[in-house]
Amino acid sequence: MGSIRGVECKVFLNTGVFATPTWFEWLCAKDVTLSLDFGEVDASCRGGGSFKQSAPTLTAMEVTGNAIMEKADPTFLAMELAAKNGTIVDVLVMDGERTSADSDGWRLDAQFFNWSESQPLEDIVTVDWTLKPARSANKPTA
Repeated sequence: MGSIRGVECKVFLNTGVFATPTWFEWLCAKDVTLSLDFGEVDASCRGGGSFKQSAPTLTAMEVTGNAIMEKADPTFLAMELAAKNGTIVDVLVMDGERTSADSDGWRLDAQFFNWSESQPLEDIVTVDWTLKPARSANKPTA
């Protein structure tokens, strides 16, 4: 498999229940970044040959991106409503098509922690957003 182009990556919103999802692509999403950041604990001991040793602890996940404010896109409207109301959304962030065996990604119940609207004078209106895993019975899965 060759290099993956960003334009081939997808973000989906589940409008069904978790067990039987109904996925809708967020068509107006633009640049998306999924970050995993690992907490660290000192695991040094005398047998480490005088090297400081570390071990990972909790994993922080953050999905950031921007989207064109497209009021005709029902997925945009659902995401905007979730951001404004602080509700949990079930999202899937993929490096390709959802149904392709060559694609993988992360599914998570998430909440918005940022929803910033940019209204430049000579450009299209966009929204910068940040999603993080929410307290939920469904843990993030790869």
